[in-house]
Order: sequence, then C-alpha cells, then structure tokens
Amino acid sequence: MIQPIDQDILRKREKNQLPLSSHITCDTDGGNKERFIKGNKSHKTTQIRGTNEVRCSLRSADRKAWLFVGRVNKVCSEINLASYLSVKLPDRELNSSIKVGIDFELLEQVNREEFWPVGILAKRYLFFDSVEDDKTNEHFKLLNLNIQPINGQIDQLEELLNEKKINIAVITEHWLDKAICKNLNLHNYRVGSHFSRRNGYGVHLFSCTKN
Repeated sequence: MIQPIDQDILRKREKNQLPLSSHITCDTDGGNKERFIKGNKSHKTTQIRGTNEVRCSLRSADRKAWLFVGRVNKVCSEINLASYLSVKLPDRELNSSIKVGIDFELLEQVNREEFWPVGILAKRYLFFDSVEDDKTNEHFKLLNLNIQPINGQIDQLEELLNEKKINIAVITEHWLDKAICKNLNLHNYRVGSHFSRRNGYGVHLFSCTKN
C-alpha cells in the first residue's frame, strides 16, 4: 500500500548549532516542565555516577533542572550569566555542567564510576552533527531533485540514478499529477511512496532494488 510522503521530511532545515562549553542550572518548583522542549538525540551514551570518596575541590551538587539560555551577546560568558543569576536569585545555589576534551585512549579509564568523586555524573559527549566512525556508510547515496518537467525526462533520470548508484531518490515537480505518478517506472528502482495535489506539485520517493 502506497503511503503519502510527509511534507516535513522534504523541507530543508538549516543547522545553526553552536558548541556549548558550559551550562548553568538553578532550583525550580517543577511547575514549568511542559514548557521545555526536548531535543532529538541521534546517539545514546551511557551515563555513570562517581563513587570515589576522595577529598578534592571537584564535588557533586543536588539535582536541579537544566536551563538553556540562548541569543546571548558573544562578548558574554558563563561567568556573566552566573553573576546575573546570583544577583536575581541570591538565596539559590547554581550548578554547572562542563565539557572537556581528552585523548581517545583515555575514554575507557574516565568511563569508570570509581574514577569520579561521589555523585559526579559523566558520559561521552557527542555533537549533534557528528557520526561515529563505525556507524558511517560511505556507499549510501541520497538524492533530492526537482525536475521541470519530469514527464519527458524519465530516461535521463533513470540513467542518472543508475550511473550514480543512488540508493534513495526524492523527486519533486510542481506539476506532477497522479497520472504521471502511476506511469513513472524506473529500472532497478521501486516507488516507496508518492504524493500529488489536485492543483499540482508532487513528490516521488524511489528506493533502489539492487543490493
């Protein structure tokens, strides 16, 4: 059964993410949970809690709610934010979350609970736009193409997909109707889904049948 394509997957989303070196949290009454939006995580990492009862300046703090503060002038730092919050919330103690870089060969060592002081949380930090080396697929190819018009250029499209060995192809056209959708057959490819409006604009999703 052919399902229509959700238009959201065809919209290009601009990625404008900045690496954060530090985060600050404060106490909350828990009444604003629903106002926070959870970000999508492409990777899951194991979080550990320190058990080493060592005396040092690095110590844990009570659990608090994380607060993201954005659109801050680039001349400001986490120190400025902490100073501001300490004035506005003089009776509250703030927590910090710190990102540090270490050698890859030390990951196993620092990922042990006994490495960290009691209560300290630690886990591998993965950037949203990064991919683990063992999870990449150098042979997978995705094509998003708009053709005007697609009817009459099917042979060229078929040649392009097979020559470039495209695995998934998303083809759009402003005047793609249902009649064209039904007759659009490409060698070595099957229709995964298609969608067309009455007044025009259609989308075709092809997947390669060759291994």
